[in-house]
Amino acid sequence: MASAFYSNSQHVDFDSVLGMDDQGMVSMFQALMASGLAGFLGCPAVIYEDALVDFFENASVREGVIISTVAGQLVEISEEWFAESFELPVDGLGDLSEIPKDVIFDARSIVSLSGEPISLSGRKNQMKFEFRLLCDIMAKAISVKAGSNQAKGFAIQISLMLENIPNLELGASSEFPASKILTDKTVHQFVSINDRDGAEEATEAPKPKAVSKKRPAADPTVFALRLSQFCIVHIQYSLFSRLPTEDITDFLSSIALERTILRSVQNSIGSADVPHVQFSLEQRQSYSSSADSSSSLNFDATDLDAPVSSLPPAFIDFSAALADFQAILLAQIDESQSGISSWLHKIEQSLCDSLRDQEDIFKNLSQGAHQEARTIDDVQSLRFNEFRKHTLAQNSSIFTGLADVRKEVQEVNAKVDILASRLNDVQKDVEATKEAISHQLFEFQSQAQENQNILHAQLSELVDYIHRGGADKKGESSSRGAQISASAERTPTFAQRVEIAQRRIVETVLDADRNAESLERQAAAERDRERRRREARSLKRRRS
Repeated sequence: MASAFYSNSQHVDFDSVLGMDDQGMVSMFQALMASGLAGFLGCPAVIYEDALVDFFENASVREGVIISTVAGQLVEISEEWFAESFELPVDGLGDLSEIPKDVIFDARSIVSLSGEPISLSGRKNQMKFEFRLLCDIMAKAISVKAGSNQAKGFAIQISLMLENIPNLELGASSEFPASKILTDKTVHQFVSINDRDGAEEATEAPKPKAVSKKRPAADPTVFALRLSQFCIVHIQYSLFSRLPTEDITDFLSSIALERTILRSVQNSIGSADVPHVQFSLEQRQSYSSSADSSSSLNFDATDLDAPVSSLPPAFIDFSAALADFQAILLAQIDESQSGISSWLHKIEQSLCDSLRDQEDIFKNLSQGAHQEARTIDDVQSLRFNEFRKHTLAQNSSIFTGLADVRKEVQEVNAKVDILASRLNDVQKDVEATKEAISHQLFEFQSQAQENQNILHAQLSELVDYIHRGGADKKGESSSRGAQISASAERTPTFAQRVEIAQRRIVETVLDADRNAESLERQAAAERDRERRRREARSLKRRRS
């Protein structure tokens, strides 16, 4: 469930809390806004749980950039974009040692309920209510327990950033739980609960602390971390500074360890007030040899200068003092042995914790490698899908073009078929016309031959007639003179008639020649059309 990602988070409704009557709380929230954390700690209206689950399942970190996929779309979140989205300060201290010690001391005094600087190993009830609430807010906002679901990091802020990515399918949204929002009502409840708990702790008698292997709630390291969070916010220390987390942890652990050792030494010094008894070097050596070999006790061999009493010398019984000293010494030896055992147990526990941490680190590395491989596979799948879509689009366009070409070829074939059918019709018409022309030509030749025969016969008759008429005219002219008839001027002479007949014969022959040339041209055109029809039929057979 995505709700596990923000189950430990706490967000602030600044409009509600700034209208409270408690001036201390209002000042604390105003300081949060002045530090640039208003956008980071503000409460969202809705949250996209499906998108968060998808994001964290596919997320991996590469060179300071979170890379993941949501609904099959690649998402990248960098530190710069994160800081810019929530208007976070990006300029801060580069080293924790740069924080002035007087500022830390003043901060410990400011947050103290009594006005005295609080102890790093103390409890939260030493702090004012507004700074207790501030510690809780900052602990839930920027510090995360290792191995928890919240360790996935800033789920609410990532949901808001995903919402601002254009064209990203986030799925169904759900309303942000009201129980995770700090309002004036919840702040009043927090104050009343802490008032009641403080009163109960004041009335209860002090109880001996039970030894536990787990880290207590008031562990110095944990409390130092909470106090350091306030100090960082108080001096406007940036959340995204360049200071590594390991340096902060080592620094706070060293402070807590120094405070713990100092408190142990003070307790051991004030635990008992024993008399100083002087022994000779031989007595101390003999007694130390009888003690436990595992203990390590060293004494100074020089005698101490003690004031000499003015009383007369008398015999003093040292048996009781020796018994007391022996009991005290044995108690200290037992305490040292128990301290050594406790120290060994702590070393063993720290080694076990280190081994578990290393195992967790290796497990996280393995999971990170698997996640990175899965992310690479997802990216490759996305690229392959895009390539396939692009290829399919190209193929579809090619197939569409081929279909258009095929359609055009079919149309051309249909036109060719139509032309072929028309050519067949024309061929049939030409053949019929050719037959008709051949028949007409044959008839014309027959008629021309017949006319030629008739003309030849007529010419023969005319020639005979001319020869006979010439002979008759010669005889008459010799017998009588030439006489001109009255009708000679009106009718053509014989020679004229012969000339006219010859002209007609020549024209008839010329007309026959012209008709023959026309028929020859028609026959040549018909042969050309026949040749083109044969070529069209052969082309059609090759295409089919």
